[in-house]
Amino acid sequence: MARQRSGSASFDLSEISRHAIRPRQLHTFSVHYSAANRWVATINVSDRHADEVLGFPGRHTCFSFTFESEFEAKRFAKSYAPPRMVPVSSNDAFPCCFMCKVRFPRKSTGSSSRRFLFQNCRNCGVAVCRSCCVAWSQRMIPKTYLMNESPHSVRVCKSCDWLGNAFCIALLRGRLDDAKALHATGNVNLRSTYPDIRGEAMFPVHCAVIGGNLDILRWLVDTHGCPIRVERTSAVQQLNQQSQQQYKFVMTSNGRSVLDVALAGK
Repeated sequence: MARQRSGSASFDLSEISRHAIRPRQLHTFSVHYSAANRWVATINVSDRHADEVLGFPGRHTCFSFTFESEFEAKRFAKSYAPPRMVPVSSNDAFPCCFMCKVRFPRKSTGSSSRRFLFQNCRNCGVAVCRSCCVAWSQRMIPKTYLMNESPHSVRVCKSCDWLGNAFCIALLRGRLDDAKALHATGNVNLRSTYPDIRGEAMFPVHCAVIGGNLDILRWLVDTHGCPIRVERTSAVQQLNQQSQQQYKFVMTSNGRSVLDVALAGK
């Protein structure tokens, strides 16, 4: 089961009102049909606040991925379009933490400009103080959220941490209505792993199988396009449109597919 962090009394849906949640504001994305008879999902990342939020000059990055169907392309783009980081300007009179409302302390940058000490949640984008964020494995968020970085861990707000734990537990306990309500917040990742499910990293589709509720698995796969297998293509296959398509199953960290988890009964 998802590891409960100290200080989190409950991950029951009834506790959701206790958490300050701001739905993600996503970067733009588009889907089009290409001359190669493939659907292309394009995610545009342009953040003029990137220099202050992430520590490097603002830049424009474009990610493109190809799919067999329009449905797959659209669901992928929505899942992988990263959130916009909420800026904290030096001109703000009293910038404060989104969660606890404590004012951010100022820091000197070695020049005449002054900035504030804060963290942006890499899962939803809000600005929070150090006390209101926790560390996640970078595998718990989509790769496109990392902006071409390769950190071992990322900082997320405690509200997103609670949502992630609550959603995982809802899947493991087969609670479809709870899972839908938590996903409706806009800040739940359906295609990223949970790192410690009985010592094994699993995707939500694996957790749904453990929960034993096929309606949840159908909701993830049919409604939100969560794959249980993905297309495997090489550079040669991409050039040769007549090549036979090959697939690989979405695996847990122990190399188990959805079917393997179902057959094991746990």
